[in-house]
Amino acid sequence: MKMVETKENSPQKTLLECLSVIVEKTATESGNEKKFNTNVYDEAKDEIAQASMVLGTSARETVIFASILELSSRRSIDTDDVADEMGITYVKFLTYETELRSLEGKKLIRRNDDGDILVPTFIKSSLAQNKAYEKEDYSGLDTAEVLERFKRLFKMRMKDEIGETDMMNELDTLMTAETNSLFVIECRRLGFNGDEGKMGYKDRILFYSLVYFYIFNNDDNIGWNDFDGIFECAFWNQRMMKNIFKEKRLKIVTEGVIEPVNEDGIKSPEYFHISNNVKDAVFAEIGGSGADSNGSNGMNTVRHTEIVAKNLFYNKENNAQISRLKSLLEQESYRKTCERLKDRGLRSGFTCLFYGCPGTGKTETAYQLARQTGRDIILVNVPEIKSCWVGESEKNIKGLFDQYRKMVERSTVAPILLFNEADAIFGIRQEGATRAVDKMENSIQNIILQEMERLDGILIATTNLTTNLDKAFERRFLYKIRFDRPDEKVKEQIWASMLPTLSEEDARELAYSFDFSGGQIENIVRKKEIKFIIDGVEAGLEEIRDYCREEMIEDAERNRKKIGFR
Repeated sequence: MKMVETKENSPQKTLLECLSVIVEKTATESGNEKKFNTNVYDEAKDEIAQASMVLGTSARETVIFASILELSSRRSIDTDDVADEMGITYVKFLTYETELRSLEGKKLIRRNDDGDILVPTFIKSSLAQNKAYEKEDYSGLDTAEVLERFKRLFKMRMKDEIGETDMMNELDTLMTAETNSLFVIECRRLGFNGDEGKMGYKDRILFYSLVYFYIFNNDDNIGWNDFDGIFECAFWNQRMMKNIFKEKRLKIVTEGVIEPVNEDGIKSPEYFHISNNVKDAVFAEIGGSGADSNGSNGMNTVRHTEIVAKNLFYNKENNAQISRLKSLLEQESYRKTCERLKDRGLRSGFTCLFYGCPGTGKTETAYQLARQTGRDIILVNVPEIKSCWVGESEKNIKGLFDQYRKMVERSTVAPILLFNEADAIFGIRQEGATRAVDKMENSIQNIILQEMERLDGILIATTNLTTNLDKAFERRFLYKIRFDRPDEKVKEQIWASMLPTLSEEDARELAYSFDFSGGQIENIVRKKEIKFIIDGVEAGLEEIRDYCREEMIEDAERNRKKIGFR
């Protein structure tokens, strides 16, 4: 929910200051009772006008809202409490029903089944920021953002800050907005697109709730008691829903969107969840049926719009190779190339290997290619995947490729599957392996080789291996780019880019004096920035040289340790 600023020509009082004045002027003390001040509309004229303009309320609505807000710190308030606060009789307050409904319609207050009147937390927060509520525009959200709105709306419902109908209206609006979210697109395909879709209200509220429980509570075993706090008139609604669920009168049941939990081969009608095939479709971007609130399944999505632009500098040969790869990955060029390869009966998958010394820009090049060509990155967490290899390891790695394949099928622009720092996967396989671990790793490598053969998409792998790369993998990479340490000219460009205050002569001297990778130069720049943050003093050239010498010692120490372990 976003907010609207007050206009610049408004009086100087903040919104809360205006409401505070209105509260003070609304009633006067008369003994132990309050008496309504009939002159409040004159005595607080300016404050009422300003607050009404920002809130979009009438003068009377503003006065009523101010009194409700004054009481809202209590655990619960009802019409008697507000009438007392305003200094009017209960009967008189009942004549304000039209204004109360209007305040509800504007989301400034909420009335629950018990007759309590509440001011939602998000309204209080907006008032503190001198802003007023405005219906949020849900267009353009990605899946992570859509699911975050799910979380917020359900949290508000659990706190009784929003009614069931209002929550459902917001969720339906969210699911019908213009979006590139595969979650929303797949849900619409199943019929979850508001009143226009084939899924009715009861189908939608059950499904939306199961999405919330599964993603944010990590709960895939839902019973009817879990809906406490979601349904209005919870007891009767739960009984009704339970009956129509058992009688299979819900489309989400008859069409297999949800199903009873199967425990030890026995279906339990009291507990249910979203079926795995539906999870695989709607949660494809965050791990399918293996998704959780962190999207953790050994792979995470990095949006191309979130990647920060960086200037990268390459040696002449690398620059030509990367420029050509970028041109091939531009959507129109990529589409035509894939079509031509398929027409000739050739594999259409793009497999690229970036290998070479650490710190030479392999990973950052993959990110910048994704940003420049408008492709999201599906980042494979190699250590996490490898930690899953005990037990159903083969199934896990195959599932990863299955999920990527579904993402490609549903995407307008194919994402990049990035195996970062994949030394552990692409090393030479163990011949005649006898240990269980070695056999397992060989089996995993064989699955990856098979998947690379049938890949329909873009795979980029980065590795620090310059030797010991398995020949079978080497053959299956269409593009292989070796990243060497930058030459002096490129190092000079990197120094000048990262430290623009350096003179050309100083940048040249540092480039020729120290044989650093781009990553090492960045380390030195970070040390310089940290010194400024801590001491408030910019490091001079001599101090930068000291940082360089320290980096050389650290680099030598790292290499010594590597040799010691061989």
